[in-house]
Amino acid sequence: MSAEPVSDLRKNPKTDFTNLRLPGECVFPQVETQEMGDKKKAGALFVKLVSTAGTGFFYVVKKTKRLQTSQTKLEFRKYDPRVNSHVLFKEEKMK
Repeated sequence: MSAEPVSDLRKNPKTDFTNLRLPGECVFPQVETQEMGDKKKAGALFVKLVSTAGTGFFYVVKKTKRLQTSQTKLEFRKYDPRVNSHVLFKEEKMK
C-alpha cells in the first residue's frame, strides 16, 4: 500500500476499503448474524377439532410433531357454546 493520506484514498473509487479505518476507530470482526425468524420450526401442524354434537362449531389447535408420529386422532372434551355444554371434539384436517 502506498503512503497516500487517508483522505486521498477515500476519494479514489478503485481503493479497497476493507482494512481502512480512521485513527481512533475501533475495528470489530465481521460476524454473520441471523435475523429474527430465520430459523424454521418444523413439525407443528394446525388441525381442526369439530364438535360431535353436529353444530358445526370447531376449535383450531396445533398438533406437535411428537403427536403426528402416532396415527391416533386427537379427541378432546371441550365446551360447545351452541349446545351450552361440554361435548366430544374430534380431529379433522384443515382445508
